[in-house]
Amino acid sequence: MDFSKIDFTHDCYVDLHVGAYGSLSGMFFKSKTVLVTLEQLFKDSHDWQLSFKREGKQYLMGFVVPSNVQFIEFMQHQNVEEKEQAEKFYLENGFYEQTHDFLDVWFDNDVSDVQISFPLSEGHNYEIY
Repeated sequence: MDFSKIDFTHDCYVDLHVGAYGSLSGMFFKSKTVLVTLEQLFKDSHDWQLSFKREGKQYLMGFVVPSNVQFIEFMQHQNVEEKEQAEKFYLENGFYEQTHDFLDVWFDNDVSDVQISFPLSEGHNYEIY
């Protein structure tokens, strides 16, 4: 895989696949520090293929096994941050904002794969691989 054709600086989508149901839950990331971790997970993933198009960009996905220790640690850290943000929002606004169900879906279902999607760099096609 020629990773130079992937734009690891734009954004990333992480989706959970549950058996025959397919993709059940997903999260969007654009923080530069988070993208570094997701880039490494993507590079260690397998079965790369075209995913979806968004804002004129073609995304390429790779699959990570849900038992991947680096992914588990990453998601636990993201969960702590999300809870801290939810508490801060509550203190500022007096009510809780709806939080993401990603971890609930992950722990309550038989997740077969984690899909990580990054956009291809401008002017690159998947067929090049």
